[in-house]
Amino acid sequence: MSNQISYFKTVENFEKSSFSSHNKLQLDFDYQIMNEQKCNAFCSSLSNCTNISSLTLQIGCNRVDDQKASQIGAALANCKNLRKLTVWLSYNMIDSQGISNFGFSLIGCNNLTELSLALAENKIGSEGASNLGEALSSYKHLEILTVNLFQNNILEQGASKLIEALTNSISLKSLTLGLNGNKIQTQNSSGLVTHLARFKRLQHLSIDLRKNNIDLSQEKQMKRNIKKILKLVQQHITFY
Repeated sequence: MSNQISYFKTVENFEKSSFSSHNKLQLDFDYQIMNEQKCNAFCSSLSNCTNISSLTLQIGCNRVDDQKASQIGAALANCKNLRKLTVWLSYNMIDSQGISNFGFSLIGCNNLTELSLALAENKIGSEGASNLGEALSSYKHLEILTVNLFQNNILEQGASKLIEALTNSISLKSLTLGLNGNKIQTQNSSGLVTHLARFKRLQHLSIDLRKNNIDLSQEKQMKRNIKKILKLVQQHITFY
């Protein structure tokens, strides 16, 4: 089994490859319309890549809906040896149910330590953000997490529940969270502010809150609460 990165630009070429030989895999399928037939073929192939330890999957701008997101998550769940996973699913049509199914499917990847999810400009909403947080908090060995939720119509309640759930992650050391361009309002963001102080193991924290509606008083409170994270050595919070 080669330690080199296996790289594919089309589903068709990936289908023809030797699945068991892949260890590090990069699939660049951006801007390729993922119809039902192609999605079925791709997921069937991916589920056979049981030896991969690292996967970068770019599947943005592909009209991926809830059903297809659920299928992709189920296929990834078969990749039990995954330690590092990057998934680019931005600019699709994923709703709250799809991201929930996707997130909970990945719990089957027991060895996952590093995860990056690009989910910008979908239809995830507050319920989806909350469900995603609940799923992510169950990843027992996850140490490094990056989630981009730019422009997903997430309200303050959804953002608060997402962060609250992540505070229960038992191994998380580094968190990068993009919540910019959502609908987080000052008057109801106190829960989000409070939950930030509950992280016990975080060493690195970055949160992007640009293009929301958070006033100076809440901004100052967030910064005070972040200082209460005992093990934090690096933090970067963007409001403007």
